[in-house]
Amino acid sequence: MSELFEPMDASEAERFAPLERAYAALLAEEGVTARAGRFEPAELPAALGEEGGRPTLRLNAANPLVRRLAARSDLADEVGRSALRALYNNSVILWTGALPADSARTIHAQFNQVIDLLLELAEKSAPAPGGRRPQPAYSSCAVTLPEGEPRSEEIFAALRAVLESRPYYWQVVRADAPAADSELPPDLDEPPARAALNVTVFAGPKLNQGLINEVSIGQILGLPQLILCDEGHPELPLSFEGVPRQTVRGLGAVLREVVLDGLNDHPEVCPVRAHERYLSASVLACCAGLDEGAGSAISARYPTWPEFLSADAADVARATGVDVALVRAAKSGLRLLAEEE
Repeated sequence: MSELFEPMDASEAERFAPLERAYAALLAEEGVTARAGRFEPAELPAALGEEGGRPTLRLNAANPLVRRLAARSDLADEVGRSALRALYNNSVILWTGALPADSARTIHAQFNQVIDLLLELAEKSAPAPGGRRPQPAYSSCAVTLPEGEPRSEEIFAALRAVLESRPYYWQVVRADAPAADSELPPDLDEPPARAALNVTVFAGPKLNQGLINEVSIGQILGLPQLILCDEGHPELPLSFEGVPRQTVRGLGAVLREVVLDGLNDHPEVCPVRAHERYLSASVLACCAGLDEGAGSAISARYPTWPEFLSADAADVARATGVDVALVRAAKSGLRLLAEEE
């Protein structure tokens, strides 16, 4: 295998040295060494083999994915460790020969794309030093769904209706929605800070590759996930078998009940989890009849129940532009709701 490698000059070897050290730490217990070099084809980022009787991971310095990984300033953070492990595991697929050759090559290519996308998204969402938002006191759910698919909007609305109300009171937003204080366009902003649950909605007549990539990235990162798959949707990849999934059907109350079943069965979702209640526009509409605009204005400025209830009504009115009488009505309705529970 070594004769296929082209030597690197000193400066290039220095550039890839941190990547080799990161892999040495990651694979120490497995007895695998890692070395960077150039080999063909350039499309192959890494290959497993043996050298001196020891399994060796060869990292292709000519491959864009490996070069992108080597350029990361931090290989020990969550994204770096996950990408390193995923690239190694992907090489194992080809080395072991446990799958038919065509299937192994297809899976290998697809996961290389997912790893590259993971690194790209991490680069785009990296905040300026000191610019990351503090973790909120409430729990958030980030939802990814196909664009232009009416059925996915129905499922999203049902999920919001369930999670933003009793007994959860979570924030539910689209994964590409910008933060309230963000000036970045949606595709460059981060999803809700460390969302407690990441939901992917599969609906429509065809598999959506973008959604498949999102779930695969979540698997690599070990994120808490839930798949809501519409009844009759094409089969999902076998690699998703370990991701909690709920098949949804119907409309209105039936759809909400099915979504609730999926949440109740999820190991990461617990209504008694210690967190502040998120004050959603839907809760304000329910307890005080506020319209979406007024409710959203209050929610953006006072995202939790305690923040809103402890604030002076006149101050809330000035800060949000909502009539003070409506603010007082919302406070009264929220207190009654709390007493009922």
